[in-house]
Amino acid sequence: MNTVEDQTKKAALLAGSLLGVDSSQLSLEDITPSFSWAKRHKIYWALKQRDRRSVVVIFGPNDSPFVTTSQSGLSLLSLILVDELGTIPDGLGASELAAAVRRLTLSPQGLVGSPEMLKPAFPPLEAWIRSQGIPADQQTKLIRQNMASPVLQIDPKTKKWSLDFSYFNERGGIEGWHLEGNDREISSSKLRSIAADETLNWPFE
Repeated sequence: MNTVEDQTKKAALLAGSLLGVDSSQLSLEDITPSFSWAKRHKIYWALKQRDRRSVVVIFGPNDSPFVTTSQSGLSLLSLILVDELGTIPDGLGASELAAAVRRLTLSPQGLVGSPEMLKPAFPPLEAWIRSQGIPADQQTKLIRQNMASPVLQIDPKTKKWSLDFSYFNERGGIEGWHLEGNDREISSSKLRSIAADETLNWPFE
């Protein structure tokens, strides 16, 4: 068995034990290519189809698994990013850091809010409108208000930084995130609801 096959098996078994199901009931995907900074780590996402709960398992150079969708997720992700980059957020743009934190500590589903959402590669605005919900003009306003680019502020003297961004989740809700950290760790995260689940349509399924 090669390293990739071994890691895949380990990831499935570990995720199954955490989600309380046999590994055969999980959908397992290697999502490493979604994170261009990941050169020394392999990232696996295991999804339980029945209730859509998921686990992210990351293997380091020594083949040890890290479960970042856990209470220690921020600390583990900090170690991984420092190992990859040297310091945080060295080499990472605001959107990349936002995606890493939200997708790897909560779940990979969803989309970081940004003006990129207006480009032809993404579904048109009307595809986000939920037919049975709040008025369409209010939904459109919510979407546009949360398409601003993530804002990363760094103090060059102390190396402390903060990051604010919006996130469109796969349940039709919008999340507001505030992160703080320094060049060695992501020290805190605060999550608030901007729009409840099922406010919008999720146009990718």
